[in-house]
Amino acid sequence: MSVAFANILKLILLYSIHRIQPYDRYFLKMLLSVSLSFIVIYFLKLFIDFHFIISILILAIAYIMIFLILYYFVGMNNEDKRILNEINKYIKLKLK
Repeated sequence: MSVAFANILKLILLYSIHRIQPYDRYFLKMLLSVSLSFIVIYFLKLFIDFHFIISILILAIAYIMIFLILYYFVGMNNEDKRILNEINKYIKLKLK
């Protein structure tokens, strides 16, 4: 509880001194994608009845795929697109 209060106080001080807000709508899009992915994986976990390690691998892969699909559909900002393009270039260079 005190950690949350301290972080809220830091946000208030940051805004009052520097007039900047560290969170914007892109942060909310990311938070929405993460939250929805977590909820889907939580309910998917109830239907998967494999060995523990296999279940973890399936859920991890499913989480990543669901997150990326949701994040793609809610919209990526230019910085994220640039990072993905750089990763794509790096992977293409390694495959040659």
